[in-house]
Amino acid sequence: MGQIFGCNCNNCHKEEIKEEESDSDSNGGNEQNVSAISRREIPKNIVDVKFKTDILVNEYFCNPFDIYQELEELGEGAYGSVIKVCLKDNPDTIRAMKIISKDNIVEGQSERLVDEIQILKKLEHPNIMKIFEYFNDSNNIYIVSELCDQGDLLGKMRKLGSMSEVVVKFLMDQILNAISYLHDNRVFHGDIKLENVMLYKTGRKNGRRFTRLNSELNSSAKLQYDIENIYKDKNHNLRSSVRFVEDMANYEIKLIDFGCSKFLQRKKNNKLSGIVGTSIYCSPEVIDDLYDERSDEWACGVLMYILLFGEAPFPGDTEEEIFVKVKTYDIDYSSRKFNKVSENCKDLMKKLLKKNKKYRITAKEALKHPFFTENFNPMTALTQNKDLNILKRFISLKKLPSKLHEVVNAYCCFNFISKEEEKQLRELFRFMDHENKNKLTIQDFKKGFKEANIMVSSFELKNIMNILDSDGSNFIEYQEFLRATCDKKLLYRDENLRAVFSVIDNTKKGYATPKDIQRFVLGNNKKSLNRSTIQGCTAQIGMKKNTKLTFEQFCDMIRNNTCLQNDSSDSSDSGEEDYLKNRNDKNVISCTNLIKRIENEKMIYNMTEGDEIVEEPHKFSCFHRINTTKA
Repeated sequence: MGQIFGCNCNNCHKEEIKEEESDSDSNGGNEQNVSAISRREIPKNIVDVKFKTDILVNEYFCNPFDIYQELEELGEGAYGSVIKVCLKDNPDTIRAMKIISKDNIVEGQSERLVDEIQILKKLEHPNIMKIFEYFNDSNNIYIVSELCDQGDLLGKMRKLGSMSEVVVKFLMDQILNAISYLHDNRVFHGDIKLENVMLYKTGRKNGRRFTRLNSELNSSAKLQYDIENIYKDKNHNLRSSVRFVEDMANYEIKLIDFGCSKFLQRKKNNKLSGIVGTSIYCSPEVIDDLYDERSDEWACGVLMYILLFGEAPFPGDTEEEIFVKVKTYDIDYSSRKFNKVSENCKDLMKKLLKKNKKYRITAKEALKHPFFTENFNPMTALTQNKDLNILKRFISLKKLPSKLHEVVNAYCCFNFISKEEEKQLRELFRFMDHENKNKLTIQDFKKGFKEANIMVSSFELKNIMNILDSDGSNFIEYQEFLRATCDKKLLYRDENLRAVFSVIDNTKKGYATPKDIQRFVLGNNKKSLNRSTIQGCTAQIGMKKNTKLTFEQFCDMIRNNTCLQNDSSDSSDSGEEDYLKNRNDKNVISCTNLIKRIENEKMIYNMTEGDEIVEEPHKFSCFHRINTTKA
């Protein structure tokens, strides 16, 4: 995509200038950087181009402080500092900027930093830190990410000493959910610890979980005091812990620091080497220098132990002493300290801290453990009118009219969705994700609608999947779900659309050309596409060769899901003709055959004999009406 918020420096435009110079004689043979396109086959039509979230995160070579305003310093470490910033053009958008000095980067760490960024670009999970963009100049690397201004779990532990089982359950549920997502996507974290779990204030009380937490807190036989008497107790840690339980209604966690992370090969037995992580969280197999992703579950067990008891399960003064205890020491689960935790809690900890990784519980299995599931049925949580209205909204979903509409929707949702709205939608997503897959199938939608007593047909379910599945994975990922369910009136506010238009019109002309639209929608993937596919990108919205798209026209198109109204006599541009001419004939079906297929779904369309329908491959629900002249 283009430069963020209208960046117009020469460095950022070098590649664009080269691309435009070679555009006239290039047929798009280069297959590099095709992250938004299926690698199996280069699309022959713009409607076949699949969109993936990672194209929204880009590298820039300009001064980030031309775009961001520094607000305050948040912290400083060995490699640089972290500051709080806001967008100059949109001051309400607050973010964190990590500044890494190149002078402090030793040999080998530069590659790790690149790997970390590439991994984070591909991840979309509510409990994993999201990065927006990153900058590179002669002195520093700047990574702009979500702001977690409530500190990390280590800071909370220093204040509290230990946490109640209710709080630990709330935290571990999110941590294990994030780890399960990572492992499903073949990513090994490698450095799970208190310092790498940040607290993020959502700004909206989590009604379902908060009710559950209060219920468990009040009914727990392990607590010595009820909630009224705790505040009168002299034990500051206990009083603080209860306040923390109450505050948990406004917080969620974000997993950070993927510097030790690695992509896993798609095979059963991945063997990794090289000691990673922090010594007290190292598993026996990491110490033996032959491990796999299951060492993340061990680290989760250690973290859970520390949260409950305020001390490490395998303490030592030196790394060598810690490693010896990890390998030889067995935790005594019958000791007095374990009297304050439930049997389910104790059992989960045992299974996470199995020394033999073959018998260690996985994150996905842990989420189904009675520690999380007993006496709590998430299906009973969907009772709020807002949630029901959002589910009903799926039934009336319509496919966006162009790739431009898709990318603008994704860009606004990725950058500007409010914390409050995202939290509500995140809860709904997890409600529908019945098996903690962190992605939704057609069966998840079917079951969710049934639990909410909303009747939908099989045709409507297929239509929902076809519209939402923008990357062609046959699943609905988290960001895809957000794009479909977020409030477009809030998302498409003037300041947000102005920011998007600045990205498109990055040379500050005051209007956007077809080349601007193509660059914004296709980004680096433009290099791998043929000319007719590229021109189809602008033909979809009715742009001609010399069209100048104004901001007012852009806003009208996006908000109303419409395209430009062009004079039919203007045929100066062949992009639309090429788009239709290059469609595959196998996707043209007769009206008679189509009606037969529709009748099987018990649906009726108003069509006449002689009409042709162009069907998108593998997407029965999406059609383009073609006007035909009868003989």
